Amino acid sequence: MPRLFLVFPLLGLLGACQAPPFSPDSPLTAVPVQSTLILHEPLTLPSRTVSLWFQNGKQQPEANLDRYYPHCKFETLRMQDAPKTVEPDSFMIHKVVRWDDYAMQPVRLAASRLISGLMAGDSDGGPSHVNTTTEMFLRSARQPDVYRLICSQWEDAAEANHVTINQMRRVLGETFTLKLPEERSINPDSD
Repeated sequence: MPRLFLVFPLLGLLGACQAPPFSPDSPLTAVPVQSTLILHEPLTLPSRTVSLWFQNGKQQPEANLDRYYPHCKFETLRMQDAPKTVEPDSFMIHKVVRWDDYAMQPVRLAASRLISGLMAGDSDGGPSHVNTTTEMFLRSARQPDVYRLICSQWEDAAEANHVTINQMRRVLGETFTLKLPEERSINPDSD
């Protein structure tokens, strides 16, 4: 009879080891490998740059980003002296890396709450902000210079979450479609 009592706790442990359910609105759900990033319009990178930034569904100059909200950087490998254009294409996501970058000091001068907390001695001594980052490495036979898409946001360390798949989609707007492997209804060749 004692063996029966051991089976039930083991079943509970096995259930606890299961992955969380897949949801494009969950910060726990990473973009799956074999997803596709579809570029719908030509993008011109100015000379001496390798990247373009996106936020709120539009391309933005890097200086205009609010890093406390989801934003993405589309990157190429080589810098050129002349502007270069990335043509509409489908890019296979062949590798995904997620990481967190912790900062001990305030990122904004407006972070007076942290400064006053440190002066009053009520800080826990932990990092003040976290930059949660998802890197998606891209591949296209037609445009091998296209390198990766990086999506991130700065957040309070106590509330930090990775940018969700649906937040990435809103950041990229109509310029890109982020198609997951199970979303077969979108035809990249028709765009």
